[in-house]
Amino acid sequence: MSRRVLIFIPGMTLILALVVSSMSCRTPGKTDSAKHGLRIPTQAKAFIALQPQTFIHDLKRHLPMLEVGFAREPGSAKAMTWANKIINSPEVQKIESIQWALGEGGDFLGMTILGSFDSQKLASMLAGLSPKWNSVPGANPPRWQNNAKKMIAMGKGHLALTETKALSSNEATGFLATALQYLNPDADILYMGPNTNRSSPFQSYGLSFVMGELFEMTVFFDAPEKILPMLDHQLIQMKNAWPVLRARLAQKLDGIKGPMAPVVAPMKEEVLTLLEEIISSCTIEPVEGGLVLTAQSNVGRQTSTVTITSLLAIVGIPAFVKYRRRAKTSEAIDELDKIYKGAAVYFMNQRIGRDGSKLPCQFPAPTVMIPPLGPNGEHPCCSSKYDTDGNGRCDVFPGSWNTPTWAALSFMMTDQHQYAYAFDSSGTLSDAKMTATAYGDLDCDGVWSTFQKLAYGDPQATMSECSIRGAAALYVENETE
Repeated sequence: MSRRVLIFIPGMTLILALVVSSMSCRTPGKTDSAKHGLRIPTQAKAFIALQPQTFIHDLKRHLPMLEVGFAREPGSAKAMTWANKIINSPEVQKIESIQWALGEGGDFLGMTILGSFDSQKLASMLAGLSPKWNSVPGANPPRWQNNAKKMIAMGKGHLALTETKALSSNEATGFLATALQYLNPDADILYMGPNTNRSSPFQSYGLSFVMGELFEMTVFFDAPEKILPMLDHQLIQMKNAWPVLRARLAQKLDGIKGPMAPVVAPMKEEVLTLLEEIISSCTIEPVEGGLVLTAQSNVGRQTSTVTITSLLAIVGIPAFVKYRRRAKTSEAIDELDKIYKGAAVYFMNQRIGRDGSKLPCQFPAPTVMIPPLGPNGEHPCCSSKYDTDGNGRCDVFPGSWNTPTWAALSFMMTDQHQYAYAFDSSGTLSDAKMTATAYGDLDCDGVWSTFQKLAYGDPQATMSECSIRGAAALYVENETE
């Protein structure tokens, strides 16, 4: 088998692992999200919904193995106590749907929990798990406040966690509205949103998993019909290459070590059987607005929902999280471009010294990161010192930017932001070099991302005429952490 075939097979497998929903032959049409209990805000760009009870039941079954696996991990005892309290709560047992929505730029719009539970009791229990939640006296409807977020008991069986009132609407628009025509809105797992793989031939996709007697999967993606022959060809090659692919997947599963090993090991054959049946039954068809991939497995409810969830964990939830994080990286890209342009203007403008002599072309002087590190060495936007409202963004401190270098660059942050910025420079004329850097830690786990924009003095630079040459692209490390 050629190496080229083996390279594209894992990528196609991920698409398949996205895909498992209704094989029922229903005619595509406009889906009323409200009819299916979906709270999709008009401005939502990504959306995920779970019917949690099957997962909760399965989590109970696997909790003893998780306790063994994580026994030596710091804080595991507290985490397991918390997990037991959640999954055994009478109110949690009555939850029928949990939904999340993200807006433009990955901004959190809100989370909705629906079911037959007592909203105030469920909210009180959830608020009690964190000291950051405070009950708002006299609020009607009952409300709990956590910095910039609100948890509101909307009525029996309806709890909303939101920064806005967006979740009161049920009008999916754009790609989400189109995807709902082909996906199963009543699926156990439903995801719709942007594709974070920028080299892919489609920009967005949606998937639905149904775990009934059959395990059913549907994926809709906004790819042009012209790529269908290529996908069909790849699908045939993947089916033919399954023995090789199976061996590689088995090797990866066997290689999992640490706390998850005792949980993953019993699921190995389930995962492999599930994927084999999905691949063998997979079909792709053109529809209005894109392509639909469908597949199924006879394993059905015999398969552990933890196995199903592991497939979602491979592609669905990370895509949801990566969309939010990658959307937020636009701040770093845009602000570094402003610093670069400010540095270019400074470099090309002639200056003289106190004695009237002409100075060689140079960039502004180096300066330290603004805002600086938190008290414990953490990213400033993860520190209560620089993020006083706890919303994951650095507050605005205009005085911090009042330095000669930032003034020379005509740069300052005037809104809350998620990156810290630094500027470095050296040399003059053709030896001049500058580096503008943005540092981020979007999930505050101590792993930082780095974005850098570089520029150099032009080799032809002289005392009378100066210009710069910039790097064609950003240097990026740990883009979405």
